Amino acid sequence: MYQAAIVEDEKDVRNYLKDHLAESFSALGIAVDFDLFGSGEDFLDNFEDRIHYDMIFLDIEMPGTDGLSVCRRIRQLREDALVVFISNREELVFQSFEVQPFRFIRKSHFADFSDTLARDIADRLSRREKRILRITEQHLGTIYSFPVEDLLYVEAQLHNCRFVLKDADYTLQYRFMDVEKLLADEPFIRCHRSYLINCSHILRIGRDAVIMDNKDEIPVSRGRRDAVREAFTAWCIKG
Repeated sequence: MYQAAIVEDEKDVRNYLKDHLAESFSALGIAVDFDLFGSGEDFLDNFEDRIHYDMIFLDIEMPGTDGLSVCRRIRQLREDALVVFISNREELVFQSFEVQPFRFIRKSHFADFSDTLARDIADRLSRREKRILRITEQHLGTIYSFPVEDLLYVEAQLHNCRFVLKDADYTLQYRFMDVEKLLADEPFIRCHRSYLINCSHILRIGRDAVIMDNKDEIPVSRGRRDAVREAFTAWCIKG
């Protein structure tokens, strides 16, 4: 399932956009979960904190932080974020070039272009190699979402797991064995009973530890030394 955000200050318009997009994606057999935001500030609080969105539908003219300012911040955090601007002021299309939106759609004609937009988005997403890991915290229901390639390693901590990314560090209520299942088809190695490491972020493999490219030192269990080296070698050859 893809994750989408709609940022629009008018409630009726937010729901209008969601209804048309949901229908268009459903016709393509694509599941999309929508989060709706009434301001740029509310969206950025959520985006900066924990969520990776596959697509962001953004009104340009909003009270407070406008859409262009929101998109500038998005670009600082996620250069490849797929942003669609929605506005009735066509003259703003030229200002939007600086933040490289995926599309600029007139709000009054959105229903006419919704199906085409959904197909274009689906095509772009299907051609991206980046895979997204989504974690729903147990007993809390909070959803975290981030690119697998940004995840350096996972550390088990009692009933929690610590997810260390290139630019963030989260400790979430989630079982380590469930994380291992989620990452079963990804280039991760279990080097220790408490650690899963991403092959693409290994800097050096020593006798008793692996050095990641952020310089963190991860222990390697004695019984896993050969398996770690073999798995890493196999990944390098495959890559």
